[in-house]
Amino acid sequence: ALHDKEIRIVYTLLALAQKKQSLKGVKISINITQDQLCAVTGLSRCRINEVLKSIEKANEIIIERGKIHIIDINALGNRLNQLNSMFNDPRIK
Repeated sequence: ALHDKEIRIVYTLLALAQKKQSLKGVKISINITQDQLCAVTGLSRCRINEVLKSIEKANEIIIERGKIHIIDINALGNRLNQLNSMFNDPRIK
């Protein structure tokens, strides 16, 4: 069950990151709150926080008030390897 929640959150973060212009080597910052992530993913704030903390512990993101910084886009993208992305793959190439 955690895996499903993780995929929903990571997919959302990568889809938002894909829309941001970024220079190579510069971390991507997404202005989004946990409440906004709740609305987009349909998960509770408790579950959002649980997954974000797990990803932060793996040094793939940094959580800040109202903002998420993506540090390792490739590692974050690898979390979607089991995803059937038949329509849209949000991983940045």
